[in-house]
Amino acid sequence: MSPLNRRFLLITITILATIISAWVVEFLLSLSAHWPFAHSQPGHILGWLGLAIILLTFVYPWKKRHAPSGNWPRQWFMIHMLCGVLGPLLILVHSGWHLHAGVAVLALLAMGGVAITGIIGKTIHRVALQTLISQRRELTEQGLSQEQIEQTLDDLASQESLFRMWQVIHVPLAIIFMVLTILHIIGALFFAGL
Repeated sequence: MSPLNRRFLLITITILATIISAWVVEFLLSLSAHWPFAHSQPGHILGWLGLAIILLTFVYPWKKRHAPSGNWPRQWFMIHMLCGVLGPLLILVHSGWHLHAGVAVLALLAMGGVAITGIIGKTIHRVALQTLISQRRELTEQGLSQEQIEQTLDDLASQESLFRMWQVIHVPLAIIFMVLTILHIIGALFFAGL
């Protein structure tokens, strides 16, 4: 099994174990109540907390586009990734396995798509980075000048179509998720109140 296939299998198992664990936690929290945890005040609070953490993921792309400066991207990218996993995990506990509201289910699916494409994007980025490092080593061994090496690597990086295709999926899914989340919140407040 190739390292990439092993990584894919590990990620798949981790995602499934996380989803099952979150729903088991919600089930256990629901045992002591007369209604599902998702419909309780603590369940709603957990949903709001999950949403707040997810909103932190938008700081990284905003800062990347509108406030580029020296050292922030690496730290904000780490926050982006951490919040992109932790927020959906809290939302999974909030929602539980009670999948009866159409908009909420669509928002949950879109959130899952955003989280999964984020994990895939990180893997693509890592593989691309390792490829560029390997290429740099090969070009250096061939005796090319530093300027030629940088030009060749810039050309390779700019032709990274897989990463661009990933962005075309990840970003619209994030927008769809946010629209569905807003609709879910409006519907929840309208029909059930807080």
